[in-house]
Amino acid sequence: MRLIVITPENNITGEHQIVNALLERGLFRIHVRKPAFDTAAYREYLQNIDPAHWAKVTVHGGFELYGELSLGGIHLNVAARQDAKIAKLIQPPESRAISASLHSWQEVEELNTLYHYVFISPLFDSISKKGYLAATPVQEIHDLRKKAAISGANLPLIIGLGGVCRTNIGELKENGYDGAALLGAIWNAKDPLAEYDNIASLIK
Repeated sequence: MRLIVITPENNITGEHQIVNALLERGLFRIHVRKPAFDTAAYREYLQNIDPAHWAKVTVHGGFELYGELSLGGIHLNVAARQDAKIAKLIQPPESRAISASLHSWQEVEELNTLYHYVFISPLFDSISKKGYLAATPVQEIHDLRKKAAISGANLPLIIGLGGVCRTNIGELKENGYDGAALLGAIWNAKDPLAEYDNIASLIK
């Protein structure tokens, strides 16, 4: 299973040191998601990450930086996928560089572009967002894959998101998810690096 960590919306003390340490530990991908950032702020943030790790960085904004800094990818939410300006800006990225946020298994079925991976959420009650409750059945991934096998459809990697932590990540592994995205489990922990190590040890 691949582990992805999403940055907190607002910068926290020591965040860059934690991000670099996570990447040094072999984290599959760090998603830099800063809704209030413009491209200049994204660039400044990324310059505090070791350039040796930029290929493992996916940005949720400042998409011009994907090519400029040879980043690992760009992540598109619903609004970004429907924005013609963004579509023009990021062309022609390879499909392996693009990921997306989806909120139902039907959305995964209806994808008309092959993304490298997609987040499916919320699988469990959110740790970082109050009132953001589980709404996507974990086990329905099996139905999706059966339908894809019958139709011959190509599926992206399926990454579980939403309330994923040490107590439930085993459920994703057992159900055949390709990976898990962590947010609150890491950044709300007293020791984010120790918590990451604990979670990583559970899926080896």
